Amino acid sequence: MPVTFEEVAAVLAQVEEKAGAAIATLVREPDEEHDRINDHLIQLGIGRPGASVEASKHVEVKVAWRMRQRGMDHVELVVNNELCNGTLSCSRLLPYVLGPDQTLTVHDPVRSREFRGRDVR
Repeated sequence: MPVTFEEVAAVLAQVEEKAGAAIATLVREPDEEHDRINDHLIQLGIGRPGASVEASKHVEVKVAWRMRQRGMDHVELVVNNELCNGTLSCSRLLPYVLGPDQTLTVHDPVRSREFRGRDVR
């Protein structure tokens, strides 16, 4: 059975209280960060110069990018929409956005999945 937004909000409030820190809120929209993610993907041969990869605007990919930039080993992420699928989807791109050995666990309303960064040298 899917979890309600209210149930997730209650759990997040408990986590914030225990951690003594706020949990970041990201929104799915284009910004400078998504431009940098697009550039990174193009350097890897994913996507085309001048074109925007839609998934680079998604919260999951933005979190993976911030993890890469900050050298974080693991993050647990709760999102309110099901992870997208397809050729240039979050599920396919996350291993290329994460750094080697980084892991991101995404909990969406349907299931939880762990993504591990690939060494793309």
